[in-house]
Amino acid sequence: MHRTTIKADIASEEADWASGDYFQAGVDTANALTEAVGPIENANSPMDYKPEVFFVSGFVEGFIGYNHLTEIGQCLTDGTDIVKDADVMIKDL
Repeated sequence: MHRTTIKADIASEEADWASGDYFQAGVDTANALTEAVGPIENANSPMDYKPEVFFVSGFVEGFIGYNHLTEIGQCLTDGTDIVKDADVMIKDL
């Protein structure tokens, strides 16, 4: 049933790889695999994160254009100092 979509994703991946667009090649490969086996559920719901995680994630996105919410949510265990430092920085500005 999904064979046509999977084949199209693989063709796109091959074209991306040949043109040097390795990031998009990875996206296309993930799309093909997701179509074949279904999505992988994330164990952590974004709603499980503390407000500090959302703050840092938004801060990172402002600089680099991607928020890394999942990664930050897994690593940041105590964001109290980050929020205090950000508050001081904003007041200084």
